[in-house]
Amino acid sequence: MILVSVFQFLNLNDLARAAATCFEWWSTIKKYRLMERDWEELDISGTGKLYCFIPRRAFVSLASLNIASTELTNRHFKQLMESVISLQQLDISYCPALDQIAIFQAKETLHELVHIAISGNRQFTILAIACLCSCPELVTIKAHGLEFSVEELLFLTKTFESIRSSNLLLETEEGCNPLDIVNVFEREIFE
Repeated sequence: MILVSVFQFLNLNDLARAAATCFEWWSTIKKYRLMERDWEELDISGTGKLYCFIPRRAFVSLASLNIASTELTNRHFKQLMESVISLQQLDISYCPALDQIAIFQAKETLHELVHIAISGNRQFTILAIACLCSCPELVTIKAHGLEFSVEELLFLTKTFESIRSSNLLLETEEGCNPLDIVNVFEREIFE
């Protein structure tokens, strides 16, 4: 079959998008188990609920997952995070159906996470950031569009050594780490 021959050369991102084209393509991809290969990266941002139709096995070996701007729910997020073994980069920006409780529930599976983007999720509070700060390997949290009070930022610097020592970057706007300002302010006031 010509479709199978063509589909075998696609990476997971393109294969997932091809599967969303029509039922015939989805059936072909599913029948020949083309999405059950091991992949390291997957970008299905802006694809609505396409993630629901990708077999969970496809997520197992991912090191990088971009699922931003989708209709991701708490339940599906938890299932996906239970499927991955060593996820290092995760983008869940602009997922309005995702609550911060999902971060708490999935925290145990995020032990190798290095970079996470949660931008545009205004439903997230400082508690989601605090939960992420306890991920041992985390280096960057991109939280563009989220606003935190000085008291909340001070709480982070006082609670987490990774924040205080600047080993963890919280970016709230492009290139802006408000914790740097809080650290300078704290040193000037309390030292």
